[in-house]
Amino acid sequence: MGTKFEIRRKGRLTLVGVEAVASALLVTYYISRKTELDWYGFFSIAFVIAAVIMALFMGVRVFRYIFSIAFSLLWGLLGFEIAKNFSELWFIHCLSFTIFAYFSVYFHFDYFRFTRS
Repeated sequence: MGTKFEIRRKGRLTLVGVEAVASALLVTYYISRKTELDWYGFFSIAFVIAAVIMALFMGVRVFRYIFSIAFSLLWGLLGFEIAKNFSELWFIHCLSFTIFAYFSVYFHFDYFRFTRS
């Protein structure tokens, strides 16, 4: 019997990693506005928050679904705002939202196949 290989794409955690770091930076920025943090404290807290988000994403299925849906909606809103700059038609705005959100869900869907809780 031959050797069995499992082939996975490189950079599988890229999308979720970018989203985790972005959300960690936003939360840390909010914290730094309420308190006085230096740069070392800012990036230390951001690193810890990103690590916690990634641990929750990989370990808890419900968090994985909520995180993916929330960021898919945020990517859709980004597409909506981009379309608002290029067109005044409401249909184009909604179509752009739908396309961005669909592709975000499509790219997140791969995370549900290889990680099972």
